[in-house]
Amino acid sequence: MRSWTRIGRSRLALCTVLSLFVVFLIPGCGKKKKTPEQEALERVDALFLPGSPAVIPPELSPEFKSMKIGRLYLAGATLAGNGKVTPLPPPADNVSMPFYFTIIGESNASKVLSGVDGASLGQSWASSLAKPLEDAKAWGNLAGIHLHIIPELSQFEVLAAALKAVSKAAGLPVSVTVRAGAPATAFKVLEGSVDEVLILSFGRRPETGDELVHEMTEADAKAIPVPFRVLVSPGGYGFAGASANPAGGRRLSDGEIDQLSEDKNLDFDFGQVLSTEPGTIYNFKPKAGVPPYRTILAPDGGFASFRILVLADLVRFVGATSRWGDSKLMGRVFIVDGLPRDGHLIDFETLNSLLSGRPIDPVLEIAPTRIGGRDTAFQLSVTNKSVAPTGLSRLSNYIRLRVEGGVFSASFQGDFDRFETLDANNSPAPFGRATIVKLYENFFAPMESNEAGPIRVAGTNPKVFISYQLTQTDGRMAEAKEIELSALSSTGSGPGAKAGR
Repeated sequence: MRSWTRIGRSRLALCTVLSLFVVFLIPGCGKKKKTPEQEALERVDALFLPGSPAVIPPELSPEFKSMKIGRLYLAGATLAGNGKVTPLPPPADNVSMPFYFTIIGESNASKVLSGVDGASLGQSWASSLAKPLEDAKAWGNLAGIHLHIIPELSQFEVLAAALKAVSKAAGLPVSVTVRAGAPATAFKVLEGSVDEVLILSFGRRPETGDELVHEMTEADAKAIPVPFRVLVSPGGYGFAGASANPAGGRRLSDGEIDQLSEDKNLDFDFGQVLSTEPGTIYNFKPKAGVPPYRTILAPDGGFASFRILVLADLVRFVGATSRWGDSKLMGRVFIVDGLPRDGHLIDFETLNSLLSGRPIDPVLEIAPTRIGGRDTAFQLSVTNKSVAPTGLSRLSNYIRLRVEGGVFSASFQGDFDRFETLDANNSPAPFGRATIVKLYENFFAPMESNEAGPIRVAGTNPKVFISYQLTQTDGRMAEAKEIELSALSSTGSGPGAKAGR
């Protein structure tokens, strides 16, 4: 079967932005003078895998190369608030690229930095890490140690002394995660004690108290006196609960927005429409008159709220970092919870397309199949062939079918959320008079497929035309020009048709 494909292209010249992504002009500095060749090798993007054991499918190696990923941060141990270091299981396979053994701080881990001598604390950590680090050398090319605990500004001095002791004992470079927004003077305390700083500058994480972090600007980047990497958390999440604004309930990956949007007992609305606060808010609640127990959120109380940064935000921010040449930026580090899929709307596959310069706008592939019978009848298979989701909308994501020389006599929405029948003036019309059918989908997730039909057309020799409209995550519309489904006419030459914009 040939399929009918129409790509919804945006007017934003993403390729121009993407072509700049890996330009870092100013070499960084460390505790020792590095040659230009060494610095060039270190100026690469990286992936941060916080889950354990890390699973890195070998078949992804070519993808890493096209993305210019040259380093991994792998969870090797946890750090508790009492200072206890607990080793984690090793990766499932040998690691083929340089990696940093990463110590993942528990929610209260930063309190270990309060009221202690930093050098003594570092010696204690070094002692606890000696065997795990020795074991980690068998994983592959162990390149350094990273501490992921997000300290307070008042703890920087203790942290610097502790990490200096760890680096000296282990004979390895060290780095640490810092939340964006710290003044440039605070980084001076870390200078000479750490080789690099990972500055969490995009996204929302449990370790940030579930708040979206401050987004770095070019001025912020230029003021930082130590080599640094921008830490990006593209995957979003929300909470489910028994109230309109649940917090602290069950954590939901933003990938669940698709399933929630398909529950006909749930309604949704948008928060912060006119707010300058960062992030997009999607709220789900039972429809009027529907008790919470009839929704798929029944075990949680019937409500859910997501505050996320969408793909358009990521494209804009990553594009901006490519222009920070006059800084000590050494690359970007992207947190992914699993490879190649992790349940988030923006996952490894999305990053792969983004960093490799491939198109990322929603793309629908529509394949019609004729069904035998007295009337013209057909089914539709509709797939979002993009790594990008659409926006969440009641009215802006739809397939439009129009008939000439006939009328629609029946339509079954199938996997779509709903449909409507209209006359030539776009006014509501019943079957038998309707010449337009619209199939609505609240949300098209990446690679989601919907089936619709049978759709029946009465007429002597009707012609059926098809188009679509999608809303993108930044509110822009992607539209496909109307084309004829030639396979449905008596003179059609195949199961579908292709059309330009």
